[in-house]
Formats: sequence, structure tokens, C-alpha cells
Amino acid sequence: GHATMENRLLIKGGEHIPCFFTGHRVLIKGKTYLAGMAIDITERKRMEEELRRLATVTEQAAEGIAIVDLEGNVQYLNQAWVMMHGYQSSEELASRHLSIFHTEEQLQADVVRFNEEVKRNGHYCGEVGHMRKDGTTFPTMMTSTLLKDGQGAPYAIVGFAQDITGHKWAEKELQKSEFFLRETQRIARIGGWKLNPEADFLAWTEGVYNIIEAPLDYQPGLKEGLK
Repeated sequence: GHATMENRLLIKGGEHIPCFFTGHRVLIKGKTYLAGMAIDITERKRMEEELRRLATVTEQAAEGIAIVDLEGNVQYLNQAWVMMHGYQSSEELASRHLSIFHTEEQLQADVVRFNEEVKRNGHYCGEVGHMRKDGTTFPTMMTSTLLKDGQGAPYAIVGFAQDITGHKWAEKELQKSEFFLRETQRIARIGGWKLNPEADFLAWTEGVYNIIEAPLDYQPGLKEGLK
């Protein structure tokens, strides 16, 4: 028979190191002996601990994190990514293609171009449209990096996604407010300005340009603008 186990080995100096032990029962000239071997697995244990820490970080991250191979097949998804797209667990998405997270229009308009830039430059950042399990869509800001092995050959892409629905809503509301202000100034024929005498700086609102019928690219000097 034979047996294997992991345990700690006491070495010279009183230090204990993790080892992988194997033992075999051998028969030599009619007598039974035990032959064993111990392998130092300190480096393997260190790497396992680093991987556990990395897994903890990615699982607790607020951003969605995904790793896909170069063909777009899912290799890893953290829980934030899973929940962001309306799913319950990463197990139901294992080995699925990234197209499950996008409409056909998003794939053609955003995803294909985005991933081509990642493969060409090694990284890329920009807006990408996504789709939830129920078919609703939402905008994200994505940052992706091309992963390479020890020989420099690319093998996967890691992407970080942040849902920017709230940001896009705020942008639209700001645009509405700016439009309302411009219309109010135009109808009431009012305008505003700000200045910095020390820097000889003067800025007009669009309302002032409309009142004096000046082009919007006209930049008056401080003395001229206050006449």
C-alpha cells in the first residue's frame, strides 16, 4: 500500500515548514520496509494564500469583475458582476459566452470594438452597454486589461465594470437645467457674467451674447466687456 499527507516538518533551527509526504510499503528480500519522501511545499502554500486573498478582494469589490478567454468564454465572475446583471450565482454562468451580457446592438456597437482595442493596446477604458437577465439595459464604464502568461503570450481579458446609470441620469438632468436656463434668458432677455480683475478675465452667459447679438466664440476683454 501507500499513503500521502500534508504536515509540518521540523527542520534544523527549530523552524517548521509545510511538506507533502508520500509513503510506500516495499518488500525487499522477504522483509517489509517503509519508503517515504517529503517535498517542501512552502512556495505552493504561499501562492495558495495569495490566491485566497485575491479571491477575497475580488468578491468584496463594489465593481463587477469578469475574466474571459480570448474567444469571449467566461472564466471568472465576481458576485458584484453577477448581481449587476440580475443573476444569483456565478455557477449558472460558468463557461457561457460574454454575449449573454449584451444585446446584439451593444455587441456590434460597443463590445467588438472595445475588445479589439484591448487586444491591440493591452488595455482600454470606455463606456459599454450591458444587458440584465430580464432584458433591460444599462450603461457601464469599463476598464479592461489583456492578461499574458510568463512568455508574454496573451490568454485572457480581465474587465472591471461600474454601473453608471445614476451618472448618466445626472448628466441628462444637468442638460435639461442648462437648456431651461438658456431659454429663460433668451425669452426674458437677461444674462449674467463673472470676472476676475487680477487675471483680466471676463466670462458672459449665453444670455448676454444673445442680448448684444455677438457670436458665442467672441471673447471680450475686461474693459470692453464692462462698457
